[in-house]
Amino acid sequence: LLENVTDTANWDACPALSPDGKTLYFSSNRKATGAFGATDLYVSKLADNGTWSRPRNLGRSINTPGDDMFPYVAPDGRLFFASSGHSGLGGLDLFVQDTVKVMDSLNRPVKQLKIKNLGIPINSSYDDFGIVFRNKSNGYFSSNRIGDGAKGDDDIYQFKNDSADIKFVAYCLRGTTYSRVKIGNSAPNQLGEVQVELRDDTGQVVETVTSGPDGKYEFKTRVEVGKTYRVNAQKVTYLADNEPFSMVGKGVNPQTLPKRFNTVCYELDLVLRKNLLNIEVPPTQIPGKTRPDLTKGVLEIEINYEYDSTRITVEAAKTLDEFAEFLTDYLAENPKAVLELGSHTDIRGNDKYNQRLSEGRARSAVRYLVGKGIPEANILAKGYGESQPKVKNAKTEPQHLINRRTTVRPIK
Repeated sequence: LLENVTDTANWDACPALSPDGKTLYFSSNRKATGAFGATDLYVSKLADNGTWSRPRNLGRSINTPGDDMFPYVAPDGRLFFASSGHSGLGGLDLFVQDTVKVMDSLNRPVKQLKIKNLGIPINSSYDDFGIVFRNKSNGYFSSNRIGDGAKGDDDIYQFKNDSADIKFVAYCLRGTTYSRVKIGNSAPNQLGEVQVELRDDTGQVVETVTSGPDGKYEFKTRVEVGKTYRVNAQKVTYLADNEPFSMVGKGVNPQTLPKRFNTVCYELDLVLRKNLLNIEVPPTQIPGKTRPDLTKGVLEIEINYEYDSTRITVEAAKTLDEFAEFLTDYLAENPKAVLELGSHTDIRGNDKYNQRLSEGRARSAVRYLVGKGIPEANILAKGYGESQPKVKNAKTEPQHLINRRTTVRPIK
């Protein structure tokens, strides 16, 4: 019934979809070029436009001169099938295509696909086929064996593998939330009471937890091998940290673990930047307010210039690099914000000269930030010269240094 897949002149049967629904395996007795036996296994892929690719023979590692049929893809991605051509106990036997580690010519471990017979008691000297799993150790299969409570020709059997040799592993995700509170090489500190969300690849929230006083968090929901996630951390007066987390290619072989039931945890640390352009005002300072409020603040950052120069020094570049990281996070949450980068001089020198110098320094800093990926439309340069001194009538060099400052102010 599928365009490009079904061959109306031959027998196509036993369809099996991969867990993600994007790969179709089936059996066919078509005599196409590349067929190996009476019945072979084929695969077709679902394209983005909703059509299926032309079937591809799975090759001689799986197909034999005999019958290869009844494919099934387990939840962990392993391919099971029945075959009368691989070495077995008689009739159709059940096999699995599994990944094993072998050593190459340079004695390096490499992964290799290997076909394994499921053995007794699943297989017998009769036809055993059509296996499916309920979970990792329980499932069903069909057989025409005699005995074992057989009722007719082909019967359905249930199996349960409760052997102590079978081991299980669950994967958890945990980490620590940190804060970065200022511009200028500040080491992050552990930050508690952070709301941390785990989202799946569709953007749906799977679980929300709150980090403890030490910043530690852990999701109860187990992450699954082969899936991708996104973790979002939020706290009032901080910019959110939104990090991807992938389980593609991760996972361990349960048989290498010491216990029957094991938990393997992956660590993902999250760093939230203090929103330096928001100041939390306690409710006691706001008449009529019963909860904290946020007011827009003015951020001062230290950008040191050489005397009589607008050139960005090495030290200034380090500060601007970290400020650019802050702006990137800030604009991700406030994409329409417009910030003014203002340059101030001390009160020494000619007014007009100080005005031109401050304008040149502000433009130089803005150009540097734009070069680091900050959109030009989100940041404006403004020179204030000596018109807004923090220390009026400054006399000492430390006082002049306070007046030579750079301010960042939201204007939209």
